[in-house]
This record gives sequence, C-alpha cells and structure tokens, in this order.
Amino acid sequence: MRYLKFIKTQARRLLNVLMICAILSISVWAQQEQKTPPAPPPNLETLDVPALIQASDRNGAAMHLHLLEFTYIQKRITREIDPKGKVIERIREFEAYPIKTEARHRHVLSLIKKDGVPVSPEQLKLNRQFAVAEMEQAEPEDATTSPKPESEAGGKYVTAGIGIGSAGEGIWLGVSQFLRQCRFDASRLEQLENRQTIVLNMHSCQDIHADLREAYLAKLTGIVWIDATDKVVIRLKAWPMSALSAEQSTGEVIVYEQQRVQGGIWVPRRIRLNGIGKAAIFNGVDKDMIFEFTDYRHFSTEIKETEVLDPKKKPIPF
Repeated sequence: MRYLKFIKTQARRLLNVLMICAILSISVWAQQEQKTPPAPPPNLETLDVPALIQASDRNGAAMHLHLLEFTYIQKRITREIDPKGKVIERIREFEAYPIKTEARHRHVLSLIKKDGVPVSPEQLKLNRQFAVAEMEQAEPEDATTSPKPESEAGGKYVTAGIGIGSAGEGIWLGVSQFLRQCRFDASRLEQLENRQTIVLNMHSCQDIHADLREAYLAKLTGIVWIDATDKVVIRLKAWPMSALSAEQSTGEVIVYEQQRVQGGIWVPRRIRLNGIGKAAIFNGVDKDMIFEFTDYRHFSTEIKETEVLDPKKKPIPF
C-alpha cells in the first residue's frame, strides 16, 4: 500500500511538472508570436508588375495540381431566360473526388441535391456507384483519348468550361487567360479577408488565341487582387469595356474568387459568368452560371482504398 501511495504521489508530481512546462512553453510561444512583427507591405514604387503577374500565374498553376489532393462539394447555379422572359433557375450540388492519371487530371461528380432537395438514399447510392465505376474506367479511357486542350491542362489556374459544345461554342473561364493576355497597372494595396493584397487594374486584353472560346478576353476590362505574401490571385472581376466600371455594368459579369485551405493551398471558392444578354461577347453563352466550392477535405487513405472497390460492394463514403 505504501508503495502504491508513493507511485501515485510521484505521478501527481510529474503531471504537475508537465503542466507547468506546458504553460511556460505556451507563454514563451505567445510572447514570441507577439514580438514577431507582421510582414512589411510591398513597396509599390519599386514593384515589378510583369514579374508579379508571371509569379502569380506560375504559383496558381502549381497550386492547381494540388486540387487533386482534395475532395469538395460543388454547387452549380444556372439561370436562363425562357421565351416568355421569365428567369428559370436550376441548382445542383455534387460530391467531387479526384481522378489522377497520366493523360489528364479531373474530378468525378456525384449528384447529391437538386434545387436544394437531397436525392433519395437509393439514388445517392446509385450515383456513387456510377462515380466509382467511372473512376475505375478512367485509366484505360484516358490512355486512349487525345490530349486535353491547353485551356483544360494543369499549366493554368483552375479553368471552368461554360456552355462548351461540339460546334465550338462556349468559353473557357480562368485566371491564367487574363494574366497572360492583359495589361496591368495602377497598383495599390488593400486588405481583403485579413490578407494584404496588391490590387491592379486589368485592361487591353489581347485575342492571341485562334480559339473563339477565349476571344471574349479582348472585349473586357477589370480588376485583379493578388495575395502579397503567396503571390496568387485571390479575386478577379471583369466586365465589358462598354461599361466604365463594374457598378455600371449589369451587376457581376465575371468573378473568380479563391480560398486558402490546408497546407496554404489556394483553391477556387466561386466562379461566375453572367452572360445573359451578352451572347455576342461570350461566344453564344446567354446564361448566368455560378460554381461554388465548399467543404474541401484532404484526400484520405480511406477514400484512396475505396476508389478501386467494386461499386456493387461498397460506394465511396462521404
């Protein structure tokens, strides 16, 4: 009994010592954090704008590849005008999980909601089974398909295809297209969601591509926000040059917003093209299309293991 009491006493003393050490460590860490000055703002007088644009394009393209390490929820909101002038809205939500092969990188989408209403458990299970089957078949299919267009390749920020059809209609919408084809000036600093950003006016975009799906760039102007620390575009807005400002245009026309997730990776949060009444600018696209990205989760071992299973036996868990 005396021996047990001695052990308990020593254990309590050891626990107290550990707690004190932990408190002291936290206190020292907090003092160090308080003493660490924030990063100084960039000097706009010596700012090399072309170098900043190139760095942002390069960094955004590199982070695009990390998107294949995450699953997420994608919401698609589509608004169109019917022949009677009434706005028709459709909302779809999907689970998205990645396929990474030698030929192409993409996410498989599995429908989970329609117009805010969850699909039935039976339909959800079936959708996931189809998604698993598509993931299993991706390798042989991708090995035989031709290379993807540059607009879809991994060498750019994430690009959304809107209204893309076999006849060449629709557009590719992404950040890299603007960074590579527009001029930037009038630099200033602005806090955006607690991040220091460098804001630049965007204009004189050139149509250097034969592809009509990127010709719309030459008709737009806008603003870009670049994170001063990470050198990545975190917001971009564009509108037709016929409007003097975004406010004078018909609301939002093009918006591309990013968010910072695990590992300091910037990924899409919202992409929008409001092409209603602007089909002549956007290669036949006459609708308002919004992509919203939420619930990013790092691709876990559990999902990696289940993606090769027979969909009849076990769908991907979410």
